[in-house]
Amino acid sequence: MGRHVITRWARTLGSPDKRPERIEGHDGLEWFVEEVAERWRHPDYIEHHKVPHGTVAEAYRLRVTGPAPGRPAQRAEQWVWLWQYGTGAGWWMGLDDPR
Repeated sequence: MGRHVITRWARTLGSPDKRPERIEGHDGLEWFVEEVAERWRHPDYIEHHKVPHGTVAEAYRLRVTGPAPGRPAQRAEQWVWLWQYGTGAGWWMGLDDPR
């Protein structure tokens, strides 16, 4: 599944696109995005609420630094997925590809 998170966004200079910059857990944990390796959108994506309920609408493959899985006191670099469903009910983060 994954954990529900709050995502902070940054705009790339000279581009209208935004990219994830920082991810915050509801438990106070925080990850910083070092690299965006992949961005994927559902073929029917126009806006997240146009994609069927329960279907992944948009996903990013990210290299982040922050708390290690299962060891929150230890900082580590890791690869994670960040995604939102067609409901638009926020963003989710996990280690496995949600698609």
